[in-house]
Amino acid sequence: MSKCKVCQSRKGKRLCPGHDGLVCSACCGQERGRGFACPSTCSHLGASQAYQAERSDERRWKQLRERVSIWPTSVQGIERLLFRMERTILQVAHATGTLNDRDIRMVLERWLADLEPARLLLPTEGPPPAPDTPAGRQLQDALSKEMADPGLPTPSAQGLSRAIRRLLKSLVLHHEASDPTGYLRFVRDFLPGLGTRKSFDPDLDIDGWLQEPEDEEEWPDADGDDEEDEDDLSDGNDGDSIARPPFLAEHQAFLEEAYDGRPKPAELTCLKEFRYEIRHDLPIPGMPNRAPPVLEDHPELRDLIEEDPAAARRQIEEWLAQYPGNPVLTHFLIQVARLQNRFDEARRLAEENYRKHPDYLFARCDWAIELMQDDRDDEVPEVVGGGFILPAIFPERKVFHISELAAVCQVASHYYFKQEKPVMAKSYLDLLRQAEPDHPILHNGQAKAVGLAARIKSAFYRLFGGFSWGLGRTGTDGK
Repeated sequence: MSKCKVCQSRKGKRLCPGHDGLVCSACCGQERGRGFACPSTCSHLGASQAYQAERSDERRWKQLRERVSIWPTSVQGIERLLFRMERTILQVAHATGTLNDRDIRMVLERWLADLEPARLLLPTEGPPPAPDTPAGRQLQDALSKEMADPGLPTPSAQGLSRAIRRLLKSLVLHHEASDPTGYLRFVRDFLPGLGTRKSFDPDLDIDGWLQEPEDEEEWPDADGDDEEDEDDLSDGNDGDSIARPPFLAEHQAFLEEAYDGRPKPAELTCLKEFRYEIRHDLPIPGMPNRAPPVLEDHPELRDLIEEDPAAARRQIEEWLAQYPGNPVLTHFLIQVARLQNRFDEARRLAEENYRKHPDYLFARCDWAIELMQDDRDDEVPEVVGGGFILPAIFPERKVFHISELAAVCQVASHYYFKQEKPVMAKSYLDLLRQAEPDHPILHNGQAKAVGLAARIKSAFYRLFGGFSWGLGRTGTDGK
């Protein structure tokens, strides 16, 4: 047996030009770890370096995932800035063909470190390195030019920092170890007008993308062809249509829940189609602005509520002294109270806010949540109104903010799940997912329970044609 030239005990398996003989794999790794200068002619050097780089990158993604998971999710005040940054990322990805999630991460990490040198993401590792690939450097240059464009608003340092953090959080949470472009796929699918697998428009106008159609007849189809869209919806294929119906078993389960187990009519003559637009930026046409001026000047309060509820409470209470009874500030104080487990205070504030401002949607939703906590579910539909459908709640409007959709969908999904109608509950989460797939409501424990229950019920429909969901219920338990 040829012994290792280094340890003289184990069998030598690797030819080491540095030691002029065979070494074992353990000593091969240890020598490199001690700083041994491996010659460039070593066949194991490149593979080892690539392996170590991959392991280091995996650790980086894991550490960042733990770090960003506690970051706020609010995009209030930075919607257009995020849109510009995502558009630039897709432009570079289309131009280079080699941009991946790692390149984007290195650009964002370095950018954030330059803006906040005293607030490093991972303090134990020091400042992050600059992008080390041509595609990464091109993205860095493109984003710098986009922010310096004289024809567009110049973002504040605070707004830019918030946007980078929000983008980095989305990147880290959508990246997949098995797919180096997992986040890019998410952005392409979420923003199909910016860049799809079939087409790309690098000169897309931000205002044009967000513009409200002047007439209902001018609403864009999925691909500009009504007939083709109708075919896509009818057979559930994998085309590029925006909306697809649930598969047949889930559809049948939905109808069974909607009609409380009764057979549905042969012809559904009572259905009405609502078409409306969801926007991520403010202001919204027809939406009253109840926020006090101080809140408009400090949109970061929404982040502070999640990061430091105690500090947010002090700030909100100070502003409430200036604007007593303001419904928006009261709504935020209710959120803080729930985060601090002050449930009695949250219930009292929610009831007061609803009684004083019954036309304020978030006051309705806050009170509806409290009613469900007290098992007063039968009062919820009347409090929210409109069958949990935004255009029915506000018939005079056809444009709504994403926060309004999220609030109603959260209440509706919770309500129907408590009514043992998981498929209907899931339909509201799916509605929100179309507009904001990254919304935290879609990734909490209750959303997962709703999805699991809906899949189980739909599976029974697929296998047996029906399922009695209310097992164990009696006519006397009041549910």
